[in-house]
Amino acid sequence: MEWSRPLEKDSPIEVVRPLLNVEKSEIYDYAEKNHLKWIEDSTNKDPDYTSRNQIRNVVLPALKQINPNSARNIASFAEQIREVNENQLIEMLKIWLHDSIGFLPIKRSQLEQFERLLKNEKEPHGKIDLTDGFSLVKNKDEIKIKKER
Repeated sequence: MEWSRPLEKDSPIEVVRPLLNVEKSEIYDYAEKNHLKWIEDSTNKDPDYTSRNQIRNVVLPALKQINPNSARNIASFAEQIREVNENQLIEMLKIWLHDSIGFLPIKRSQLEQFERLLKNEKEPHGKIDLTDGFSLVKNKDEIKIKKER
């Protein structure tokens, strides 16, 4: 599950899940200690309602019996995978640039800026200036290396 995502495609509204890595029991404890009231959807406890409910109500409790830290370990592993996936695009860009134009000193911030440009579906065109007159250019679904004259 993503930490945040658009409410729907091209929506300016983001669904944010800031407590995704916090165990439900910790949230309940906090709410009880601070006299907070909450409403819980009854379908959340029905393992037949969604496969996520089955994982939440059947699989995770079974794993916790084997290893009490299993939920934390799974969350940590998921975070590691997310970081690898994010870094993968930057590493691929570095390899592609090196194979295309040879050695060119490029700051990680420039690659991160280009990654944001690539992921931005609302902006079909864009350019990131590099060094020595080179730039990375996004034109709809195509990316190019351009040398300014």
